[in-house]
Amino acid sequence: MFVLLATLLMLEGLLVVAEETRTLRVPLNQSASVELSDEEKRLFSDGLTATGEYQLTVLRPSGSELSSPAFGPSSISFPRLRIDAATLVHDGEYRFRLIETRLLGNDSLFERVILEEVVLRLVVLVPPQRVQLVLSSAELGEGDELRAVCRSMDANPRPDAVAWTLRGSQLERPLDEFASMPVTWPNRSTESVLHVAPVDRRLSGVVTCRVSNEAGSAESSATLRVLFPPRKASVAPPAVLEVLEGASGRAECSVAPGDAGEPAQYTYTWSMGEERHWTGRELLLPSVDRSYGGKQLECVAANSVGRSQAALVRVLVLGKRGRGGATCAVPPQITGSAVSQREVDEGRLLELTCRGEGVPRPDMQWWRNGALLADSLATATDGSNGYLETRSSTLLLTVRRTDKGNYTCRAVSARLRADDSQHVTLRVLHRPVSRTETVRVSVPRGQRANLSCTVEANPAPQLWWSVPVVASSVLSLGHDVYVATALLERTTEQRVSCQAKNSKGETTVHFVLHEPSPPEPVSNVSVQGVSFDSASLRWLPGYDGGEAQRFVVRCDHVLVNSSRPSAEVASLPSDTDVACSVFAANPLGLSTGVSVRVRTLPRPGVSERDLSVIRSATFQADSHTVSVELAHSDVPVCIRVERHRNASWEAVGLCRGESRFSVHVASVAGELRVSACLREAPSVCGPTVGVREERTSLALSAEVVIGVCVSAGVLLALLVVAVVCCRLRRRSKPPLSVARDSPAFERAPERKATSPSNGYVSINGDLCWLATGLVRPGESPPSYAVAAVSPAVRFHDDESGYSTPSKPKKIVYEVIV
Repeated sequence: MFVLLATLLMLEGLLVVAEETRTLRVPLNQSASVELSDEEKRLFSDGLTATGEYQLTVLRPSGSELSSPAFGPSSISFPRLRIDAATLVHDGEYRFRLIETRLLGNDSLFERVILEEVVLRLVVLVPPQRVQLVLSSAELGEGDELRAVCRSMDANPRPDAVAWTLRGSQLERPLDEFASMPVTWPNRSTESVLHVAPVDRRLSGVVTCRVSNEAGSAESSATLRVLFPPRKASVAPPAVLEVLEGASGRAECSVAPGDAGEPAQYTYTWSMGEERHWTGRELLLPSVDRSYGGKQLECVAANSVGRSQAALVRVLVLGKRGRGGATCAVPPQITGSAVSQREVDEGRLLELTCRGEGVPRPDMQWWRNGALLADSLATATDGSNGYLETRSSTLLLTVRRTDKGNYTCRAVSARLRADDSQHVTLRVLHRPVSRTETVRVSVPRGQRANLSCTVEANPAPQLWWSVPVVASSVLSLGHDVYVATALLERTTEQRVSCQAKNSKGETTVHFVLHEPSPPEPVSNVSVQGVSFDSASLRWLPGYDGGEAQRFVVRCDHVLVNSSRPSAEVASLPSDTDVACSVFAANPLGLSTGVSVRVRTLPRPGVSERDLSVIRSATFQADSHTVSVELAHSDVPVCIRVERHRNASWEAVGLCRGESRFSVHVASVAGELRVSACLREAPSVCGPTVGVREERTSLALSAEVVIGVCVSAGVLLALLVVAVVCCRLRRRSKPPLSVARDSPAFERAPERKATSPSNGYVSINGDLCWLATGLVRPGESPPSYAVAAVSPAVRFHDDESGYSTPSKPKKIVYEVIV
């Protein structure tokens, strides 16, 4: 028994003659070979003796051991480990050992001594697979504190860098410069924490953290919305609101994009002192009197967060004596000779000048083909020609081919709501231009080819073909577009050219003829949007091969057909890396696929309790309106409405973001129900709640309503008759006729009949306007002509009575035009 135990006894020697470490790096899922180098093999061979018995072993990271058969010094064999697809299981140290078996005393007792040991470190490179970004809150007020945590998992080696960025409409720069304390990466862990305090309004946007190691990187994004009040309001017209006495004044309050707040839903409040207040974006002041003169109008814009700085505008009432002693306003008018058409070479400088006049000074606008041009393209010069105020506007353009069209100069007076315009047509002279230099044409074998060559040129070009054709024609499509067509016999010719030439230059369009073929592969495949179960793809189509093509998208087991270069792929697994391929197909075949990888988002971690926020739901039959009462919830939800029909429930419309909406159904008794769903994932919904019907009782019966309507109609008819009679009586009143030397003339008002058409002119010190029609205080004349001093105008003055302290002398001017 002792001999048997001694025979089985093995003493492992712990003497290590040499130990070296070498590192091998292999990407994930790549093949690898773990074996000794030539230098390491020589190290093992040098330790062999002529009489020893040896064995080579490899200790894997998992703890298992691979041993070679025993060998002598002349028959050494080195093991080699082959890994087809490296994973994290293969990551670790591989120990290659040279072991000698030595007998102790007799043949029944021996020991194993490690002569040499080489350690190979295999590192399987795995980029960060899952990155999760968690914000302390998706909506913060300006001045609050932001805490963001970025977690990374399944990376080898452990991530060693993190970068925070912000992509928004106002800012795109590293987020670290806004941090109140540095970004921490404690103990090279997989969690990074970012603190920002206080939060700036510029931080609204998409916050992204990118985690990386030597194998690659991955990122996660979250949307941060910073709420803040608008900076200041703006009023149009600015500074001064000019209003004729007795007329209506209008002003509009707004918030410029550079001063906008978040949210951008504003309430506008107007005030004039402490007594008068109005609400609304547009302010209407009816029948402005002199009490408004010099007062300050104040407008404030407010959102749910706060109020803006006030915008001020002063009210200027233009009465009997306005600016410069003038009494009236003159509508804008464009002066100067008009040029109906201009022809300019491409690349030359174009200068268009337009001059307008009126009271007040008109605003000048330039329009091209019905679109308003930017004010920066024109320069304005203000002036005056005595009574009228003028403004000249000069439009400067470096002419391009796309600048051709109809140009309109408009003189606009916002206060008078009047304008005048002048038109000019611009034609750009340029050489022939084609949208494509090379056109591919599919021609079946044995058939003729119909070719169409389209160019744009001014003046009209000459077009011809490089080869003889059966028939050809040239057609003008207008707007300087010309088309040359040709019928060509199918020959061995593979390239045909169309040449166009005019006085400004020439161009050549090449046609490549070929037989119909399968389409070419698509290009630039990109992922436009990703959810937890769907993805949007977009690409650029290739040549269709001469036949109508369509597109096929394959993502794992999902196939989608599309006639457009975009597709929405649904029913994808969540939180998964999906391989998608896009193919183009026509009746002749299928193109090769272009691959793209899509990473779907994790399914939202929302429980049914988080979506149990509907307290009640009612339906008003008279207005067909459903009202839903919601409890407070931190989860953004929308309301889904379902109707019971044909023994099943079906959704009515889309998931609604508001809590009050219209549903066109006759009754809801047992056939409507609502549920709260996750706004970002409408398919994830909470429990359903039945809709209760409410009917409002009418305060008046149908007979009472009809009686009230009939009475109102009779009163309205009587009012119209009274107004018509009053106006007819005023029109039949004879012109003012007073003897100049009579006492009645002294008591006459400060106006005088000057024409048989009852035209009156105000003579309160200065000549202003001549009206065709009766002009009364506080009224604007229906039409008028400016009376200017010229040889055609004669003045005649008469004096009446004598001047006394109690009765001053009157001098009446009679103007004859």
